[in-house]
Amino acid sequence: MQSYQFIKYNSETKPEHLLKYAQTEAVLCFDFEDSIADWINPLNNSERKQQYRNYFKHICNTIIPQLSTIKIGIRINNTIPELKKDLCALSTLRINSILIPKVETPNQIEVIEQLLSDHKVFCEELIPIIETPKGVSNLSEIIDSGSHKITKVGFGHCDYNLSINIFPFFHQNSKEYWKWISKISDILTPKNISLINSAYLALANDSFFNSMLNHLYTLFGENAGQFTLTSKQSFFCKTFNHSNNKIPFHQLFDERLDLSIGEQYAAELITKFETENNNNGFTVSKADRTLISPHEYIAAKFHHKNKRPATINFTFVGGCFPVQHNIVFEDLFHQKLKRTIEDSFNVNFNVNIIRYERINTCLSKIITYHQTNPVDILVLHIRPEPFLRLVKFFYKYLNNDGKLKYSLNIPLLKLINPEKYDMLILGRRFNYPFKPDNSTIHKINVDLNYKTGKILGNIKYAIDKYYKLILDVVNYCQDQNIKLVMLGPALRTNTSYEPILCRRLNDTLKNKLKNKAITFVDGLDECSGNHEQLFQDNGIHATEHYHQLIAERLYNELNKEIETAAKPGANTNRQDQTKENTFQQ
Repeated sequence: MQSYQFIKYNSETKPEHLLKYAQTEAVLCFDFEDSIADWINPLNNSERKQQYRNYFKHICNTIIPQLSTIKIGIRINNTIPELKKDLCALSTLRINSILIPKVETPNQIEVIEQLLSDHKVFCEELIPIIETPKGVSNLSEIIDSGSHKITKVGFGHCDYNLSINIFPFFHQNSKEYWKWISKISDILTPKNISLINSAYLALANDSFFNSMLNHLYTLFGENAGQFTLTSKQSFFCKTFNHSNNKIPFHQLFDERLDLSIGEQYAAELITKFETENNNNGFTVSKADRTLISPHEYIAAKFHHKNKRPATINFTFVGGCFPVQHNIVFEDLFHQKLKRTIEDSFNVNFNVNIIRYERINTCLSKIITYHQTNPVDILVLHIRPEPFLRLVKFFYKYLNNDGKLKYSLNIPLLKLINPEKYDMLILGRRFNYPFKPDNSTIHKINVDLNYKTGKILGNIKYAIDKYYKLILDVVNYCQDQNIKLVMLGPALRTNTSYEPILCRRLNDTLKNKLKNKAITFVDGLDECSGNHEQLFQDNGIHATEHYHQLIAERLYNELNKEIETAAKPGANTNRQDQTKENTFQQ
């Protein structure tokens, strides 16, 4: 796997230094941009960048001619004044790779190519680095810009986190990071363009790094690339063997459900970055050899200094919808809602997620969470999945030992295996190891399974069970002075009978709650007002438009509540208990 290693260089750089780097067969990347910047004293940046250009010119004149086989890459600046200075330093040189940061439009590629030609800078490949949502949305046009030198695209996740105002950052040990990669992969793969994965900052975690390379291989094959920060990382790329790594990568990263921002964490990161910095554009933590990104340092300073007068603690209780695997983080409904509320009312809107699969355990999860975490607004999502599982007559699942089991589901006879095992613990719903059967015959059989359960009274049992949960949650929220909102089920359409079942669940519960002064937000629409599809082809997963619709409906229900809380002198429920969180990076 080809590595692109960002190397440290200065006036003391010697041939043996570059030779050591080159032995890994990495493209040796000299950075004229972020990693040499002075992030603590940014007024020094212009002078500092010129100093590093001079270092590079010296290296080119005295060292590189002795090492003719090494490949050189340059990350140039993205602002025209600094960019022109970069190109003057590179004039008449032949560079293997020109790395272009923060690319968002095809026009940037055209401008760069013209400037390279004007300054007589020659290169083998141009590598656009995508670092913002706009860059991702325009990625197809960027790689179709007409340049034959674009065969790879880089991803810069620290700039990306900063661009969407996320703190703490999502790194490669998070599911959210790999959703970004998946979206980029969907664009690049049909065009036979490969990805250079963003640098991995935990310099001492070799096991995770190798597993990550294995995962990249499954996505992009032998053409996958990796930005590296040490010769050790580059060596792992050189010696990478796909068949040697058997650790399932998805088991190594986390799903962040607590999305609130801890002031203590921000303050600690700022202090660590500044006190352990050695006059570099980055800081390497002495405790665990993790590189602290200067971008995350800037994000921490922003959140530490820009304190809003009020904080709303919003907790969403649901299933996969708030963490949907094929919707990128910033497009999820709760992030859309957060941006709208914070912009409209100048409040902090902390988002936390509780996931549940069993109706039996939902209330206990809420109670346990609230014992240590403040909740001002709680949204309980009435999910189709637990309901539909209870309706089925024949149920297939995995037991505590991970073995496939078959069961009849007859609540009247106390046979209720859908509520016995928590699929969030072991993924106990049976999944085929190959592509799911979406044939018409299979869907007819599923509907027959539902209809048999209906005959046995399973629908009534499932609705009654959900209604009891709702009443228990209502009573708990009233006791705890928590604003409760019910979000109705989505109209699941995987089979022809599922929409009928979802409507019955929605309408029955809505009618039962009509006289109980409970806020109920409908979620049944099949398409939006402009006829945009709200569910994907499988009839199960929501589209981005559905997330937008739910964000708008929740905002319409909550805006008066939040407006009251945001008034001067007003305090949200338990605001003084706002917790300080620490996050494992």
